[in-house]
Amino acid sequence: MNAKAFVPKLLQLILLVGSALAGAIIFIWAFGPAQYQIDGFRVAAAVRPAKTGQTVVELPPLGTLTARTHAFPVECRLTLLKVEERTVTAALQNPDLSLLWEKLRHDAGDALKSFVLRQFACGALGALFFTWPLLRLPLRRLWLPPLTGLLTAAALLGPVYLTYQPEAFKHPAYSGIIEAAPRILALSENLVSGFQELNARAPELIANLQELFQRADTLNNFSLQDGDTRLLLVSDIHNNPVALVLARELATRFAVSAILDAGDLTDLGLPLELNLVEGIGKLPVPYVLAPGNHDSPAVMEALAARPHVYVLCGRVVNIAGLKILGAPDPSAYRPTPKVNSAAQEEAELKALAAQLAATLKRSPTRVDVLVVHNPAVARRFRGQVPLIVCGHTHEPAVEGDTASLLLNPGTTGAAGIRGLQSATEVPYTAMIVHLNRQKQPVAVDIITYGPRAGSFRVEHRLIPAPTPPCALPRQPQVSLWHR
Repeated sequence: MNAKAFVPKLLQLILLVGSALAGAIIFIWAFGPAQYQIDGFRVAAAVRPAKTGQTVVELPPLGTLTARTHAFPVECRLTLLKVEERTVTAALQNPDLSLLWEKLRHDAGDALKSFVLRQFACGALGALFFTWPLLRLPLRRLWLPPLTGLLTAAALLGPVYLTYQPEAFKHPAYSGIIEAAPRILALSENLVSGFQELNARAPELIANLQELFQRADTLNNFSLQDGDTRLLLVSDIHNNPVALVLARELATRFAVSAILDAGDLTDLGLPLELNLVEGIGKLPVPYVLAPGNHDSPAVMEALAARPHVYVLCGRVVNIAGLKILGAPDPSAYRPTPKVNSAAQEEAELKALAAQLAATLKRSPTRVDVLVVHNPAVARRFRGQVPLIVCGHTHEPAVEGDTASLLLNPGTTGAAGIRGLQSATEVPYTAMIVHLNRQKQPVAVDIITYGPRAGSFRVEHRLIPAPTPPCALPRQPQVSLWHR
């Protein structure tokens, strides 16, 4: 073969290899990504050239985790598309996760094999698609482009497989809201055992509670007058199922017209937590919630779809003959309760108070009740609304008079899992507020249930009228029932 004939053939070979490489890479990038069902998880996977060898795990809407897992400049990207609640709920209810992990490994292995074969197929088809129209190869040489594509896929995936180190994810880089992951994971380490302990103790606590109610013959001696209204106030349930049993018993025995919840129904703001707090929609009266900083958009959406549940969102609603205004805590609009700084939290709470004040001013009729989670917002409305309800502190509080009364029922869920882990007992607390026909608060019953000590206490407190100028304040009348 002379030199003149050799040069065109060399150029043709270079063009063949170059177009095959380009086609393989483009097809792998464009058509290589795929979705897989791995037990209860829907995951999208993709590979693409990159500056460094890394694996990126996307967890919408929380953010991403990135780790340098291999030496070759290829990025492996995994995106979590969906988590089936049944899978995670089963995991929370059963701390023995060995079966779950075994199934995940099996399904993930099948998905990985399918993904690798897909990349090889994309590489071969891409190389053939780009070279055949360009070079018009004869049939006897059509095997060259697919072979080049297969070798290209192998060159991309082989070094990744040989140098991959999963241990790199022990110290990943976080971005987005998931930057709070170390703190959340520290809480989540005890989530499974905590839920199991709550569920294990629930029957005993509920049995003791029902026995106490049966023995409380004088519990409801404070009769209603014509036109009077009773409301059950709860807050900070923190995913404790015993709290709803307490709420149901109190709502029935005190004949309340509605239940007002000042927020933090859940702990981590996950919709699956609602499966463990059953029966919200089955309570005998309307359930009105102002979501707290431990709730989330997903929780608000799930609750709003339940019957007889009303999620306050900045508008005045008419429930049980009362005009009620409330709104979620600013952190409830985030997937996690993380706040960047105290200054940011203060600014958000001021904005919420301003929004509620504007709504209050525009209301054509008097607002009877305001429900918010944070006391810092609630206290801004002292003197403007007859009844103000808040939570957050886990401590019961009564402030004000019949003209404007602020009530904090404490924690009706005994602080949830954190309460179980506390060295000192955190009691279950709630309140019954009595409103006269003018919709003014005239009395409040403070209910405290301490299961460790076996105590149940009801304190009936009369609310004083506004103190005239230069007059000594009158002491509220109190009567007690306790065991």
